[in-house]
Amino acid sequence: MGSKNKVKYNVGGVIVETDGSYENKFRVLRMAMDNWSKKNRNLPIDSPEGRQYGKDVDRYNKLKELFKYYAPNFLNKSKWFIKKKHMIEVNELYKRYNIN
Repeated sequence: MGSKNKVKYNVGGVIVETDGSYENKFRVLRMAMDNWSKKNRNLPIDSPEGRQYGKDVDRYNKLKELFKYYAPNFLNKSKWFIKKKHMIEVNELYKRYNIN
C-alpha cells in the first residue's frame, strides 16, 4: 500500500476520512449529494434546485461509468482514469454540495 495522505471531509456534520484516491473522493461526493437530498426532501422536483439535483445525479452516474470504463488497466478496474475536463466537473459538484 502506498503512503497516501489521509484527507478529511465534513459531510453533513460527519467527518469522513479517506486516502485521497479519486474513487474515494467520488464516494464522498455521492454521500454529500445524498445528504443534500435528505435535507431538501420537501423541495418540489420541478423547482430549480430539484431539477439541478436531478441533473447532477445523472451526471454523477455518467462520470462514474466513464471513470470505470476508461480505467488504464483493464484487468484492474479499481484504478480509475480521470481526464482534466471531468475532474473540473467533479470539482464543480464538490463546490455545489459544499464539501469541505
